[in-house]
Amino acid sequence: MWPILRPVPTPARYQALFELASGGMGVVYAAQRREGDFERLCAMKRLLEPSEESQAMFLDEARLAASISHPNVVPVTDFGQDDEGPFLIMPLIEGTSLRGLMKGLRAQDRPLPVQLVLFIGEQIAQGLAAAHEARDGSGEPLDIVHRDLSPQNVLLGFDGSVRITDFGVARAKTRSTETTQLGIIKGKIGYLSPEQLRFRKPDARSDLFALGVVLFELASGKRLYAGEDAPLRILEEPPPNLRVVRRDVSAAFRDLVRGLLAKSPDARPGSAREVAAALHRQYAECVVEEGRLELGALIEELFPNAQRELRERIRQAREANADAKTSSDRRWPRWAAAAAAMLIAGGGVALALRSAEPDDANPVEAAPLAAPPVAIEAPPTDEAPESEAIAQAVDDAPEQASAAPEQTSEAPTMRRRRRRIRRPARMRPAPMRTARRCPEGVPPELCVYPD
Repeated sequence: MWPILRPVPTPARYQALFELASGGMGVVYAAQRREGDFERLCAMKRLLEPSEESQAMFLDEARLAASISHPNVVPVTDFGQDDEGPFLIMPLIEGTSLRGLMKGLRAQDRPLPVQLVLFIGEQIAQGLAAAHEARDGSGEPLDIVHRDLSPQNVLLGFDGSVRITDFGVARAKTRSTETTQLGIIKGKIGYLSPEQLRFRKPDARSDLFALGVVLFELASGKRLYAGEDAPLRILEEPPPNLRVVRRDVSAAFRDLVRGLLAKSPDARPGSAREVAAALHRQYAECVVEEGRLELGALIEELFPNAQRELRERIRQAREANADAKTSSDRRWPRWAAAAAAMLIAGGGVALALRSAEPDDANPVEAAPLAAPPVAIEAPPTDEAPESEAIAQAVDDAPEQASAAPEQTSEAPTMRRRRRRIRRPARMRPAPMRTARRCPEGVPPELCVYPD
């Protein structure tokens, strides 16, 4: 059994362009992958409401689809997660769904040629056979059952290709999540087999019942099991006779459809491969009798402008994204220049602050400081006149100043780190200004002012 793996976030290589379709659990976008000058169109599927259970089912869908390699099955080419949640990548099929084809024919009141009914049915059966026979890396069968085969999940390309898609509710032996809960049926009611409606375990023959419903609706142009009584009719109503509503179908095709719609799985054909072989034989006979009809030509006839409109929409979306990218690229140099200027300015400030600090490896030795000579104003005494006292102070000051170095020289030399703190100009204390005046009665040439 596969473990539940958490998708690893991946770079934003994929860019959604516009929405293509949405369903009960997911939405599909036309997208593009861009790697430098390389661009490729693709389809991106996302969950509408991501939860732990839905993400596990989403991962299982990617694993199952990636394990099937067949031209009649839409493959999953990549899986990842970004800021918007998990996503899976598939090829972009330019065309319509089988449901769209049936609606286009109904709008013009045209039946689908029997030859194309056989061709589409054979291609669907080939895709189912590839899914039913898929194996894992060790060669063990996966026992995949699609369980949701319907016209909505069959894609038709403008090139005439037919592909099965959407394995979201598929059942497999190695699936990590259980897709069926008690009392809940997964799939579209009108295409469920009787055993599914009875909550029994489905197998490959349940998909064959759904294929029988699809073939009946393709040939008749009408819904087979619709309305509120659809489940009861599936369980109790005998398989209808296709030739009652479509006279030009062969008896072999009528019997094949009736066998696919059997109530008991044991009464249906043994495998999708067997059904594909029977449809191919009948298709080959029609081609010999009528000549080959091209499905792509019919789609082009029904939807003459669809392909051109799709490509024009893709072109406009690409141009809009390219313009947005160019605008972003043009804004980038201005932002880059501003950021570079800020970095350079910041580096200059840091360099200035760094250069203002002394080198830690070379500490500065503090020199002993001498006391500056200061004029001393002695109070007048009877022992000496005022002028003599001042003169004595002046004479003694040099002796004191010269004595200071002798005292400091005997002290041990200290090495310390000098740090200069730069204060803003407004925070520096204003220098104290003292009036320089000579004491009264002292000649100016004898006054000594501090430095």
